[in-house]
Amino acid sequence: MVVNDCYAILGVKLTATEDEIKKAYRKKALQYHPDKNSSKTAEEIFKQINKAYETLSDAAKRRTYDLQQQTTNTKSSSSHHHKNDSSFHSSNQPYFTSAN
Repeated sequence: MVVNDCYAILGVKLTATEDEIKKAYRKKALQYHPDKNSSKTAEEIFKQINKAYETLSDAAKRRTYDLQQQTTNTKSSSSHHHKNDSSFHSSNQPYFTSAN
């Protein structure tokens, strides 16, 4: 489970309050703590949970993270949009035809 979205890792919405983030962190941390969970991936997931909480529990880090996510999403959306635009008029037909 390699997830880069801090909100998805903790299972909270973008609008989550500090209290909601803390509760979600505690729940996930207990669920995946290596002492409580012996699965092969528990330790890696636990590290991701801690990193996500560290980011979202600090107001300044959260703002920076949110801005980075918006920038990344805008760039990705924009490049996807341009890819679609390039194939819009892919035929050799003229844009307009005369009404003769």
